[in-house]
Amino acid sequence: MTRMSELLGVGLPRPPVPPLPGLYPLRSEAGRIEERWPDPGQRNDRDPEACVQQIKRRYENRDWAGCQLSLVCAAGRALFDPERRERADLAALQAFYFKEIAVTDRAPLLHTMTAAYLDSFEPGAPHTRQLASALSAARPRMRSWPKTLFTGLPELLKPETAVESLARRMVENPAPYDMLVRLGIRAPHAPGLMDHVHLCFVTRLAPAVDRQATADTLLDWLRPHGKPARRSGAAEAITALLHPWCQRNPAPDRQSTLTRRLVDMYGDPRTSRGDPWDRVARTERDVFLRWLTGETLHLLFDAITGSLTEPDEQRMWTARREFYLGLHRQRRIDAAWVAFAPDGERRARRILQASGHGTGMQFGTQTARGSRGHTSLLIARIGTKTVVDGSHNYKVHVFANSHPAAPRLFEARYDCEEIRLSRPAPRSKAHLGDWQNWVLMHV
Repeated sequence: MTRMSELLGVGLPRPPVPPLPGLYPLRSEAGRIEERWPDPGQRNDRDPEACVQQIKRRYENRDWAGCQLSLVCAAGRALFDPERRERADLAALQAFYFKEIAVTDRAPLLHTMTAAYLDSFEPGAPHTRQLASALSAARPRMRSWPKTLFTGLPELLKPETAVESLARRMVENPAPYDMLVRLGIRAPHAPGLMDHVHLCFVTRLAPAVDRQATADTLLDWLRPHGKPARRSGAAEAITALLHPWCQRNPAPDRQSTLTRRLVDMYGDPRTSRGDPWDRVARTERDVFLRWLTGETLHLLFDAITGSLTEPDEQRMWTARREFYLGLHRQRRIDAAWVAFAPDGERRARRILQASGHGTGMQFGTQTARGSRGHTSLLIARIGTKTVVDGSHNYKVHVFANSHPAAPRLFEARYDCEEIRLSRPAPRSKAHLGDWQNWVLMHV
């Protein structure tokens, strides 16, 4: 009787591996699986646990009659996923796979188990060491993708050093994503091995990320051209990118570019709740929120300036610009938000598009119509007060943050007339005389 491994690799010489006692053959009836399909285990749409249990029963009963190679591959892939790789009831089946991988020459199985190795990689984990050992033994019989992968990156089969070695290669290359694809890592943002490599790569880049070229390398790695942004480990990368600027400011164009690229990749943290922004270190996140406040102020004043035709309006708007941007430079404004009227929103979107922004940067909508249909609003939190100011002769209003009608920041819609008519009435003043000092006195 032939063994399972012999049916998986008929006609090739065998390495001197001791036979497994009492094992009966797997007679695959799946037919030939083309090598251009690299991972039949992943394509299988059957329930992973059901696949594992079918193969487990066949292994325990020494019954391989009618078993398909596609099922063997699907079960092998599932056997080492996070739900199953540490289960004691599957330890014997895993050991069976280790021994069969080491002696097979069947390309579909080697494709699948190579993918399983990369996806399930955990430094120091027993299953990772054993899969690496089995795949190392199978290297002389590998073809196509696994052969290309382990020829270009032989260090992958040394799990104790694989992460550091691959991260070192990435640091030395200005386009690490493309390099990995050329060397056979088909999905450099995939889980498993690449999660660990990513964190190591970020750690290695962090000391030099204040340099433009290094920051660009990390940003291009996070979202390569035409690809979605990496999610796993994004918080650590964002923290590294922002850390150099906790005690000093980058050049304005660098700050604006970094702000735009991070918002386009991961959304505006003022409105995008959850990962990755909720896991970015607090100090670095505060730095970024301060940058966004500056971007918000500039966007508001740039968008509205183009709509003002009367000299008095232009003069008053210039005074507001200087006042609020001055407060921002002094770090007096804790957070700011804008709500555009429709014409202001159109101008704001044109400005964002011309500056290279995608759709990530957010703002609210001012919904009042009639005589206030062109009014856009600034809502700023300054200490214990919320300041609401607006275009087109709108008065400045100061609310205590505890005021029941104080507008909340980062909402989608605001009505400037509802704010003006709030009860109890907030403090308010027209932009006449020394209105700037009046605001400072009341915040």
